[in-house]
Amino acid sequence: AGRTVVNGTLAASDVVIEGGRLSGAGVIEGNVQILGGQVNPGNSPGALEITGNLVLTDAGTLHFEVGSDGLDPAGYLYDQLIVGGDYDLQGGLVKFSLLDGIDIFDLESDFIIGDFFRTGTAGSDTEFDLPQLAMFDNLDLYAYDVLADSWFTLALDGTTGGFIATASTSPVPLPAAAWLFGSGLIGLIGLARRRAA
Repeated sequence: AGRTVVNGTLAASDVVIEGGRLSGAGVIEGNVQILGGQVNPGNSPGALEITGNLVLTDAGTLHFEVGSDGLDPAGYLYDQLIVGGDYDLQGGLVKFSLLDGIDIFDLESDFIIGDFFRTGTAGSDTEFDLPQLAMFDNLDLYAYDVLADSWFTLALDGTTGGFIATASTSPVPLPAAAWLFGSGLIGLIGLARRRAA
């Protein structure tokens, strides 16, 4: 339930995140498994590098921020997750927060998924291998326009890796939605019993 911030180098053969938040702009020397909780690459914005493999399960969330470059009105600042090994994206949620006046049209026109997920080592020009785009089919991709307070479901162009957005509602993971429904139902039953008494 806490926070793990990596702004230097974390040397570990395996890092397992079961809850809370993993963030920072450092290097994790080893493999990372996201069994739950959230990964926020960078320090608004920035890059988090994993030298080993990455596993993301259904209960995990990756959160990327996209903003404008204050020095260059036509430029962008955005988070990156750089993985030296393999991606095993079994499921989970990927959320893009659009900040500083960036909107969904900017995301669609100027970005591809490979801008955020990169393979190789930091500082290299290696981009995400487009033939592996099918692994993103396991994920729920959303964008949140902060200024407009609007949510969008994202799909990927199978050829370019570009984003295709559709207006949506805020994503609520199924377990949380079921818990909310169940607790509401229990409250109604309790209220009915009080009135009957």
